[in-house]
Amino acid sequence: MCLLLHLISLQHLLLLFLLLPTLNAQTLTIGTQPALAVGGSEFGTQPVVNILDSFGNLDTTFQGSVYATLQESVSGFEFLWYQGSSTNLDNVVPFVDGKATFTGLTLNEAGAGYVLRFIGLNSISVGFAYVDSSSFETTTGSAYQISITTYPGTATGGTPFTTQPVVSVQDRGGNVIPSHNTGKSFVSVEQTVDNAPLLASGGYSLEASFYQGKASFTNLYINQAGGPYTLKFTTDLVIGGTSSRTSFPFTVGIGAAHSMMFVDDVSAGEAYGGIAFTHQPELRVLDAGLNILTGDSSSIVTATILDNPSAGSLSPIASSSVILKKGIAVFNNLAINYAGLAYMVSQKKENIFFFSTFSTNPPKPPTPPPTAASILTLILNRKSRWRCLRRHHWLTHPTPCHPCPGHGLGRRPTLPSPTLHNSCRRRW
Repeated sequence: MCLLLHLISLQHLLLLFLLLPTLNAQTLTIGTQPALAVGGSEFGTQPVVNILDSFGNLDTTFQGSVYATLQESVSGFEFLWYQGSSTNLDNVVPFVDGKATFTGLTLNEAGAGYVLRFIGLNSISVGFAYVDSSSFETTTGSAYQISITTYPGTATGGTPFTTQPVVSVQDRGGNVIPSHNTGKSFVSVEQTVDNAPLLASGGYSLEASFYQGKASFTNLYINQAGGPYTLKFTTDLVIGGTSSRTSFPFTVGIGAAHSMMFVDDVSAGEAYGGIAFTHQPELRVLDAGLNILTGDSSSIVTATILDNPSAGSLSPIASSSVILKKGIAVFNNLAINYAGLAYMVSQKKENIFFFSTFSTNPPKPPTPPPTAASILTLILNRKSRWRCLRRHHWLTHPTPCHPCPGHGLGRRPTLPSPTLHNSCRRRW
């Protein structure tokens, strides 16, 4: 009998031991749900968490605290901010009379489906319970700042950036405001090379209007290759936050071949049929920004006759094509065999042509060596001058002298400019 009573007492004690944690356990409930969240601004309605005793009553004597974490978010990468900090344990709030009232909770990214989790800590900061909020939404706020949404992409000289920059107007949380359709953004080059300007082609300019919260620039480009460059974006909007942004540094590369330019041209010198041009063609191959293709030492430039007034031919054939050397083509020994007016020679690299127009003269006659006849003519000329002095008679002049004043003798010489023999000058 005593043994039976003892066993019953042990059963009661065990049951009491099992029920004791349940009878003394506290639970968390949300007295006020978070609401009216606007991107980058503190919730309009901050949450309040209650601590309840085992009987479901507010435990006004509880000594402990609670903190909030972000359980679910729009992107999965958002942070819950508390007075500028995203560290969870920085937002620990103590229970006062069974309630913990939060302040300063903020979310940046606009969207729906946010859920907060509140974790309770006892007097020795050990977690004992948690509770989740209802799902809520963060909406977009008013215009506060501008930001570069899209940065300029790959840039080559004289060609519009592959990716054109886009500037957006945002709320405090960095959300683009799709309902914003007023104001403009302006762009200028802030850091440059050799004072190279920022340009826009195709009738576009260095300003763009905001539409659905974004100002999209079009056909921006820089001619001068090099770097680093930076672009500065501003706005005419009156806003409380940042109204000026600077892009990351970028470089402008040398683009594809676009044109050619003469360094030396056939038309700058003399050209004679069958004789190598005194000025051989020398060209630079350029991109759209007039940068020399210094990295090209493999492309071929070919010279051909385009306008051929005398059915001439360009020779030697082997010299009519040259390989670029750091973007420069230098021709040697080119000639056209026939004289003619307005020859046009084209220099071609792939589908790029450059033209030179010039005329070729007949071949220069060689200068003959002195002959016996020319020596005799020289002697006769000297003899005629002597006879002019002695006899002053024009019949003895192979090249008659100019009439002497007072004598009426002699004839007009055939030389380009009339001259008087020294003897005639002395006589008058």
